[in-house]
Amino acid sequence: MALISWRIHTFVRWFSYRRLFALLPGCMAIAYITMGLIENLWGILLIVVIYLVRGCNTPLVLSYLNARIPSNLRATLISLNSFAFRLLFIGLAAIANGATLLWGLNGSLIVVGIVVGVTALYGYLKLRPAL
Repeated sequence: MALISWRIHTFVRWFSYRRLFALLPGCMAIAYITMGLIENLWGILLIVVIYLVRGCNTPLVLSYLNARIPSNLRATLISLNSFAFRLLFIGLAAIANGATLLWGLNGSLIVVGIVVGVTALYGYLKLRPAL
């Protein structure tokens, strides 16, 4: 994660913020769904993909917010961003727990992937005009 976070500026140069904000959560959703569908060692590669996406998302979002928010609001909005992420994680953990009880681990990973994908799509569609 640290190496990807360190080189995120290169990805922003190659792609744009708009493309990265669409691509990275989509990759994470696909990785979760694929982990639920396969049952072999390829799952380790998918876990690496999830960690790479997580390593990109944090510095990407923070640099985007730092560049576009006035300094008098920056700390507040970055704190709200962190708080919202933690709330989403808590909600996702509860959904994953319920899905695990109903459908097992594979079903839970598929449900988590769908929830992450739908949430990412909704967030991207709402943010797209501002990107």
